[in-house]
Amino acid sequence: TDTMAWSDIPTCKASGLDVDYLMLRGIFMAGGVTPDQVQYYIDLLKKVRDFDDTLITTVMTGYATLDNAVGSLRHGAYDFICKPIDSKHLMAMLDRAVEYRRLLIDNRRYQMRLEDMVREKSRELALALEQEKQSYNFTLQAMVSMLDAREQATALHSLNVREMAVVVGKELGIAEEALRDLGHGAAGAGQVAHVAV
Repeated sequence: TDTMAWSDIPTCKASGLDVDYLMLRGIFMAGGVTPDQVQYYIDLLKKVRDFDDTLITTVMTGYATLDNAVGSLRHGAYDFICKPIDSKHLMAMLDRAVEYRRLLIDNRRYQMRLEDMVREKSRELALALEQEKQSYNFTLQAMVSMLDAREQATALHSLNVREMAVVVGKELGIAEEALRDLGHGAAGAGQVAHVAV
């Protein structure tokens, strides 16, 4: 209408229509269109790419200029074809475009599957690491308890050495992870010193 600009025409998505773009679409412009109309179609190409960057757009024109071709490709067109159109060239371009889109979609699926696998393996690894830490702590505590039970005269010596080492480590500002390692090492050193006495 006289009161609307070309840019006021909404896309299907903006209008709330659930549309899958699975078939060839054509946009035809007669000669002598205004710069506003040309800009509308350039913006449309951008919107199509923003909606789904696997959709393939191709510009066919009888008014080919280098600026039009470069501008179309820069704004997401897969190819730029000049009229008159050779049917062999058109079919070859369509075959390439369909294959290119298939590869894009396959690659996207592969990336998503790979990301899912990495997340799952990371979760499994974190769980295994936590179980390993718990097993290590249990084994160390069991060994300390066995040695303390065997040596009644100095019972709980290794636990006292570990607690003192951790207190000193906290005072020195050692990180929590390093404090656990310090406690484990001190408990073992306490047992070695305890057995040596």
